[in-house]
Formats: sequence, C-alpha cells, structure tokens
Amino acid sequence: MIRVKLVGATGYGGVGLIELLLRHPEIEISALVAANDTGKALSHFYPHLEGFCDMMVYAADAPEADADADVVVYSTPDGIGMQLAPEEIKKGRKVLDYSGDFRFNGVELYKEYASRLGLPEEHKSPELLYESVYGLTELHRNEIAGATVVGNPGCYAVA
Repeated sequence: MIRVKLVGATGYGGVGLIELLLRHPEIEISALVAANDTGKALSHFYPHLEGFCDMMVYAADAPEADADADVVVYSTPDGIGMQLAPEEIKKGRKVLDYSGDFRFNGVELYKEYASRLGLPEEHKSPELLYESVYGLTELHRNEIAGATVVGNPGCYAVA
C-alpha cells in the first residue's frame, strides 16, 4: 500500500486527485493538508464526498499533518512545493508537484519560466531541479518510476 499525503487538499486539483486516489486499490491517503479550510472533515467542504472521504483537513503545522507517507503531493500554487519538499525528501518521501516548481531541470530554465509569469526568479531548492523529472509518462515513464521529485505537467501541456 502506498501512503499519500496531499498538500492543497481543498483546492480544485487536490479534490480531483482525492477522488482518483480513493478508487485506487493500492493507495491509502494518510493526511490531507491545506492553508485554508482546516479543522473539519473534507466532506464538510465537499458534501459529495460524505461517506467516501471524511478525513480531517489539517494545517501544515499541525502534528497530524506529518502522518506517515511514502509520497507527498503538492497541489498548490507556485512557490509552495519548492519550500516544503526538501524536508519531506529528508524523511525519505517522494514528491510530486502540480505547480511549475519542479518542471524544469535547471536554474536558468526555471528563471525564464518564473520571469514570464511574474514570479520570483529565485528557486528556493535549486539543487532539486537537477534531479527532478518532468512527469509526462508518455515521454519519461522509466525516469518517473525511479524519481524522488516529479514536476507534473501543466494543463496546457497535456490538453
């Protein structure tokens, strides 16, 4: 069983991922974390999940947010994953990031991306860029299987 901690659990992408993970026979969701909408069951915010996912949503600094996990998924805006991922990796966890934080395998490529979007150009974990894998399975299936950090493609790239 693969244990998954989801950061950004109450956003659109997070809830969509939860709906998929709940159906997977080899996945166990170990923690739901969010910046807002915490302290209540996920089904309180999304009634269609009542009876399917009544897990509590915790703030990132809550002790319960650090539940055992094999994989941490960041379904968060740019800038969050790059700040939090190093600590999760130190704990032996793999990281999957939905933002643009780890889609690029070098500092210069990330700077170019960030400048186009008006984001801060400094990456908070530049060393992880060189080991991240672009998460498009059709192109990088073998690399993804062994990766510690995967930068998920954006919606435009796969549309």
